[in-house]
Amino acid sequence: MTSGDNGPSWQWVARLIAGVVAALASVVMFAGPASAHAALVDTSPDDGAVLAEAPDDVRLTFNGPVRLLADGIRLYDAAGEDFPVAAEGEGSEIVVETPAELGEGSFVVSWRVVSADGHPLSGSFTFSIGSRSDTVAPAPASADPSADAQRLHSVTQGGQYVALLLAAGLVVFLGLLPRSAPAAVRRRVAKVGLVMSVLASVASLLLVPLSAAIERGAGVAAIFSTTALSDPGPVAAEWLVAFLVTGGLFLAMAASRGGGGARPGRRWYGVALIGVTAALTGPALVGHTRSFGPEMLLVLTDVAHLAAGAVWLGGLVGLVIALPRLAGHGHLGAQVLSRFSTAAAASLLVLTVMGSVLSWRILASWDLLFHTSYGILLLTKIAIVVVAILVAAANRFVLLPRVQDPERRDETGAGTHPIRRAIAVEGVLLVGALLVTGFLTNQAPHPSPDLVSAPAASSHAQSIGDLRIVTTLDSGTVGPNTVRIETEDTSGAPRTLPHRPVVSLSSDSHDLGSLPITRTGPATYEASAILPSTGTWEIQVSLRLSRFENPVFTVPVTVS
Repeated sequence: MTSGDNGPSWQWVARLIAGVVAALASVVMFAGPASAHAALVDTSPDDGAVLAEAPDDVRLTFNGPVRLLADGIRLYDAAGEDFPVAAEGEGSEIVVETPAELGEGSFVVSWRVVSADGHPLSGSFTFSIGSRSDTVAPAPASADPSADAQRLHSVTQGGQYVALLLAAGLVVFLGLLPRSAPAAVRRRVAKVGLVMSVLASVASLLLVPLSAAIERGAGVAAIFSTTALSDPGPVAAEWLVAFLVTGGLFLAMAASRGGGGARPGRRWYGVALIGVTAALTGPALVGHTRSFGPEMLLVLTDVAHLAAGAVWLGGLVGLVIALPRLAGHGHLGAQVLSRFSTAAAASLLVLTVMGSVLSWRILASWDLLFHTSYGILLLTKIAIVVVAILVAAANRFVLLPRVQDPERRDETGAGTHPIRRAIAVEGVLLVGALLVTGFLTNQAPHPSPDLVSAPAASSHAQSIGDLRIVTTLDSGTVGPNTVRIETEDTSGAPRTLPHRPVVSLSSDSHDLGSLPITRTGPATYEASAILPSTGTWEIQVSLRLSRFENPVFTVPVTVS
């Protein structure tokens, strides 16, 4: 397994990497396909349609499978009366049976569903029977996740990542300890790894009810309800993550202990690596990176990126634990340092390559790297990691040779003090990189362009590169309205978009959600909506310019 006392041979490292890749492939294959966000693509009746008689049912069609929530479909008349409806959904279509007592006038259908990847979606559309109503009473606003629930979810997920990487990395570090290492050192490393495994498992399990609360638009108190147990469908992905993290880590810890603190054999250590791989695969199955595709490539890349970070961070913590306890044991401290140096070099290579792949697939533009909040945070993270790599290089090429030199090494371990201080600096830098990553995951990779108001109160224009977008609200009064999106190039000529825009309307007290939109001209798109109240409303427009460019901007309008 080793090549002298200077660390593991590259042949052993190659076998280790091959084992991880094989385990990763098996876990991903059996985990099932991941899904991206669904979107409403069609309704029957059409949004804004005027019908001669009441329809037998109302149908909503999405571009992917969705799941209905309790009371997810509501039907209101122009006076605000809530009609009881029966709705059922299968796959990408929801069918709503309409009551027989519907009279003439306008009706609002409000819907809230959960897409296959666990993200809540909501919206509304209108239709009329006979003729449109002159006014429409305000309908209850769609439930939105509380800020406290979202913050707690972000903090918990950050804690999950830190504990998971430490636990997984310490398992790998156990395999780097020499066979002659004292059992007390191995037990201490395993104990810290077990504590991190418990914390990662608790965080993963807590994310299940938190995700359920956010999907239902509830607050923090809702995490104490039994919804996640009684109706696990909407949070099935989170349950899978919790299972993989908890089961994988405890399998890894049990196998890596090898019984009574003794060093496990290669077969048991292989089982431990399979457990680590399963645990690291969990978070990648619910990550937003899958939305950019190709899906399988990014899932594999994400897991490899996490694994490399785990080897580095967990190894640093393992050294902090082991080096003081190896003082007085001859060359063991230098041997462990040399082995970790080899593993860290491989992990840094993987971390760099996989991180570059993820960043490019998400940003796909040098301009976005330097001119967006996401890009600036990514550059900050890269700068921190580069400094950590420089410290690691000093460890490997300056401090480690001193420790390995028999003439400069003593039995007290004092010779390792400089390298232990450098290791502490590395650890602090990596924790800083993880903190930046926490903010990074909440940033949109693509910018919201600055809004430039046109003279008309209900018409606004903005530019995105060489594309100019004019957003108009007509009539800008309570009742039926049309949102018009017109796109043109810098010369004023119409410019057709590759995909239809996604438009939503909301105010402080109402959220009409995404509006079905149709193309009415070469570069003109229109959506209909019934605005129930006066005041300031916001039109949110999302443009799918390419696979990797999806700018979103908000237009404030006044409704009288």
